[in-house]
Amino acid sequence: MTETEVGRRGRKKEETRARIFQAALDLFQRKGFEVTTVDDITERADVAKGTFFNYYPRKESVLFELSLRHIEQVEAYGEELAGRPLSAIDRMIEAMRHGVRLYMKDRDLSRVMLLQIFKGAAALGPETLEINQRAQRMIRGFVEKAQAAGELRPDMDPERATYVLRSIFFLAVLVWVSAPAPPYDLAEELPARIRLALEGLASRSGGGS
Repeated sequence: MTETEVGRRGRKKEETRARIFQAALDLFQRKGFEVTTVDDITERADVAKGTFFNYYPRKESVLFELSLRHIEQVEAYGEELAGRPLSAIDRMIEAMRHGVRLYMKDRDLSRVMLLQIFKGAAALGPETLEINQRAQRMIRGFVEKAQAAGELRPDMDPERATYVLRSIFFLAVLVWVSAPAPPYDLAEELPARIRLALEGLASRSGGGS
């Protein structure tokens, strides 16, 4: 097989994957995740059922890919922010704000995606493990850069700090997607909570209230 043929075959595979991915998301949004079947997805994408399983082991895998794409977009945005005159902490907060805005594009779909991720985490599935590791590395990178810049305590365990920040992130998103109506502006509330955690809850004077 020539290099041109290999390239053409690769593009064909990517186009097919993209078509299946978008067809699935369209159906999840229009019909709902639970009632959408693999047959529905393959019919809309105009591919054979076997073709679907060549790319995704089950329909939940489409949501896991969506989550990974969110992380990739935040990573790319973080690299873009590196070229701006911002503090390391501000870059981290703006990247996380960008992350919640991705969830805000479709609250119903985000709710379903989070539910499936939490279900997968409980079962220790490989897809959710990859999502967790990728997100942990990304946020830890921001934490370590802030430490190197002298903006965060150097004696702080960056792994533990990353888990704290991610917990704040996901709780803010989870409450926002789960409430009957959005209880706050997520793009503003999340940064406020992160700053509060970074600045600390203790009295500045060290005294009691």
